[in-house]
Amino acid sequence: MTVKKPPDSDNSELSEVANDWLRQFLKHIELHLVDTGGHLSSESRPHDYHLAVLQAVKLTLLDSGMTAQEFRDLLDVVARQDEQRTAIKETDAMGYPVGYFTTTEGSFAGESLESPPDLPPDQRETW
Repeated sequence: MTVKKPPDSDNSELSEVANDWLRQFLKHIELHLVDTGGHLSSESRPHDYHLAVLQAVKLTLLDSGMTAQEFRDLLDVVARQDEQRTAIKETDAMGYPVGYFTTTEGSFAGESLESPPDLPPDQRETW
């Protein structure tokens, strides 16, 4: 017989206040999902489902005391964070596009910057 070990109690647990708020949010969003999704059918497109969910989230947040302008501002924050995550994934640590300095066949990126030792100084490229 195996005994299941209880999870470690680290800081990942929700506070009682956060837990209560989120449970209340879930109850309200479920009610709003029934309302906003009532018109959906098997012929509905994914866009229709996404819209119904987002409308339910908006209504639930408005019920919690958020204003319509705060909701729009929050959507802007989410969009900016998504753009930043995308930009970070597409650039290296120096801000160059990923792969910008990778060697490809026929490129000089893999070549040494040193001149050949037998090249006369007047023929060497200056930097």
